[in-house]
Amino acid sequence: MIIWRGWGILAFIYTLVGLAIGAAIGNAASTDNGSTLMFMGLGGILGAAGGFAHGWYLNVISPRKKAEAWEAAERPRLQQVAQSGQLVYRNTQPTSAAEADQMIESIIADGRGQFKRAGYHSVFWVPMQWISIVFALICVGILFLGF
Repeated sequence: MIIWRGWGILAFIYTLVGLAIGAAIGNAASTDNGSTLMFMGLGGILGAAGGFAHGWYLNVISPRKKAEAWEAAERPRLQQVAQSGQLVYRNTQPTSAAEADQMIESIIADGRGQFKRAGYHSVFWVPMQWISIVFALICVGILFLGF
């Protein structure tokens, strides 16, 4: 049974598709079983590389971009609320501009933390990009079986 979260299963699928394409190319190129295994290993490594790239985008780059966009929109709104004297954070209202700036930074930091948790795509509780490295190492073993 494979356990995944989000699009994490794609790491496994990319590797399987790479193995299948490599096997098809290996069978078409030669009747030697060793060359088929080499092509399968290469295809699997390329598929795992695609899984790593997609996982890095989904788990690292996309949440970072969303957090930056949220911060760019939220910071001016919070500053406007602080200037009007209506800023309240954790049941505390700031008494000075410096304290309001510190509260705004705390709110932004808490919000950024929410985005880090939002973009988590995994297989067996391991992030997609890191499980792709494990799949690539397995494919390296398949590659060396072909020699």
